[in-house]
Amino acid sequence: MTAQVLERTIDLAGCGNFRDLGGYEARDGRTVRWRMLFRSDALIWLTHEDLETLRDLGIRLVAGYDLRTGEEVDQIHRGVVYDSGETAHHHLPFFPTFGNDRERMREIAHATGQVGGENYLQLLEQASPCFKGLFDKLADLSMLPAAYYCAAGKDRTGMVSAVLLRTLGISDEQIIEDYALTDAPTEERLRARMKALGRDPSEALNRERMKAHPATMEHFLAGFDRLHGSVEEFLLSCEITESTIERVRQNLLEG
Repeated sequence: MTAQVLERTIDLAGCGNFRDLGGYEARDGRTVRWRMLFRSDALIWLTHEDLETLRDLGIRLVAGYDLRTGEEVDQIHRGVVYDSGETAHHHLPFFPTFGNDRERMREIAHATGQVGGENYLQLLEQASPCFKGLFDKLADLSMLPAAYYCAAGKDRTGMVSAVLLRTLGISDEQIIEDYALTDAPTEERLRARMKALGRDPSEALNRERMKAHPATMEHFLAGFDRLHGSVEEFLLSCEITESTIERVRQNLLEG
């Protein structure tokens, strides 16, 4: 039987980093299922036209897993994708709040493109409840297909993708490749988004800081191993059970 090969990146007017996690090859010979799990920038940017595009491709999202802080969620409407009630919004903040030093946390959350990846490791220490909630959802087949997302679809979404793909037995080379596919928003898109958020559009124009450099993910994965030993040890430290981990693998892998 010929393996199914679909387009990974889906061209949409609103979201610029909406793509399928399917097709990556696990070490045990299985592959990640297509059209089951998607990573994205914030789904608030999906347009009605985008929803038609997804429907035409046979994509029906049961759930959206929102990794942003409560402060980010409160800034703007959750998006038209949730208006019909067919897609449920689940708030699973990667870290709880921007806290007192709001500008510093925004910088870490939205512009962590430093080659060392140290900011990623700092944020990961706060993310146990997020991973616990997400894995519990992904272990339930009725909660799929779904998309998970942060603001730009690069940093928090990138770390979640790395942990998920490692859980599924995907090589670091493919994880780094997936991270590097993340595109910095165009200047036009950045201006429109900043305006919608009530912020000065000139703040958003440093696109270089928003690029996904492969070395950042390389250093993050090395640091992850140094701090946590293995992905299984990390997940268990988040109080995710072995049976939940296995159900996630069963739901997301085939072959």
